[in-house]
Amino acid sequence: MKRFMTCAKNNKGVTLILMALMLALLIMFASLAIDIAYMYFTKNQLQVAADAAALAGAALLHSDSLSPDYLIQSAARNAAIEFAGKNTAAGQPVLLVTDNSNTLGDSNDITVGNWNRANNPPYTPGVAPVNAIEVKPKKWSGLSGSRGPVRIFLGPIFKLIGTDWTFMEASSHAIATRPPKATAALSLCDRTCTELAGGVTEATPLTIYWAPYPSEVDPGNQGTAWTVFSETSQSTPTDELIPFFCGQESDACNLTIYSSNGNNNAVMRQFRCAFLNPLYDSDRKTCADGVCDSSTDTVTRWKIIVPVFSSAGCPPGSQPSPYLVIKWAEVTIKQVYASGGGGTNKCACGAYNAPAMGGSTPNAIIVTKIECTSCDSSSFMGRKPALVK
Repeated sequence: MKRFMTCAKNNKGVTLILMALMLALLIMFASLAIDIAYMYFTKNQLQVAADAAALAGAALLHSDSLSPDYLIQSAARNAAIEFAGKNTAAGQPVLLVTDNSNTLGDSNDITVGNWNRANNPPYTPGVAPVNAIEVKPKKWSGLSGSRGPVRIFLGPIFKLIGTDWTFMEASSHAIATRPPKATAALSLCDRTCTELAGGVTEATPLTIYWAPYPSEVDPGNQGTAWTVFSETSQSTPTDELIPFFCGQESDACNLTIYSSNGNNNAVMRQFRCAFLNPLYDSDRKTCADGVCDSSTDTVTRWKIIVPVFSSAGCPPGSQPSPYLVIKWAEVTIKQVYASGGGGTNKCACGAYNAPAMGGSTPNAIIVTKIECTSCDSSSFMGRKPALVK
């Protein structure tokens, strides 16, 4: 017993040493936890900036494939840089840089390219058709200023054990696109795409009718029908159709929806008014002077996106079955004819005089181009940007 007590007395200093070592370890782990939490916080700030930048850039993507700017998309890149800078990470504004290339690197944080969910990976930078923008803000070693690595609080403590954690790296990544959605309450059937679309040009425009069809018209490829994209009802009330000519959209691809034939003069007048108004959906219109930026401009072309039914749904609006939407069609409209006079006073559309069209029905549209694409493809853009990564 005496020997045990003597040993215990002689080891009192060991306990103090062990306590000191444990305290040092606790401080190191606590500092590590604090710094890791700070890095997660910084990464989250970068992600918020990346999301904002990608959405802002996607909103300004243009579809002019003949422009030398098509694979650069300067306006989209500038918007991404601007909106990223409205955010901070680690106490500094988020800075994006670009060399206008489509390869991410130290000198480039932005690319543009094609998003197609049927591909693997779905995003391919630097290829047409351009419908997406990629943003990658970073704080990396070797970069300077607000793009340089993050100085952490307690990491230098680890120098005591030969490890320098004074700085840590962080980055985030976002891709945004403008997915195609129906921008008008119309529907076509696939025969229009397979039989007629290739021959529709400025020189050989196509007239598309609502029922009752002129006797010389094949409604299977020259007919259209109203839809409110319902999977449960064929009813197409006027007050549910008009919003689709006031900016409302619908993602109808791969859905089985109803459509309805017949004239609806109130909606046709709204449709015509939406066409004539140069300031409505102006980025998808062409005016006589090239740009639709004034209320006095004359609209010459308007691109809308509509759902395309399988061939079983020909003509569209056949009673009373719903049909599967298998494609999108981007339709370039040259003229909209509506019977009756006066506007609907919706969406900044006032009264107008609608020219009548000869034949058994005055309600029709003249189109100069029809481009059809599968639901999985994204060869043209909708109005509103969305994050896809």
